[in-house]
Amino acid sequence: MNKKDTHKTICIPFYKTGYCGYGKDCLYLHIREDDMDLNLENDLYVELCGICQNKLINGVKTQCNHSFCLECFINSYKNNPKCFICKLNTFGRLFPIN
Repeated sequence: MNKKDTHKTICIPFYKTGYCGYGKDCLYLHIREDDMDLNLENDLYVELCGICQNKLINGVKTQCNHSFCLECFINSYKNNPKCFICKLNTFGRLFPIN
């Protein structure tokens, strides 16, 4: 195990719900809220786009609670109206992330 493997970021969907759409292919650490005493609502937490995997730019959430950069979502939506992650129909409804 190298240094990079020991400092993985926690997978937020798995942490909160116990489920991650990426499964074993997820790049992030799968631990549950019950497993540790950690407050993720701090300044160190940065939400990433589900498409480009970079820090959100003009971030939006879908009804299925997945986060994307607005531009990434629009480009994906042009090809397929379903969520890039879970494949549920988004009907184009988005919620801004502050």
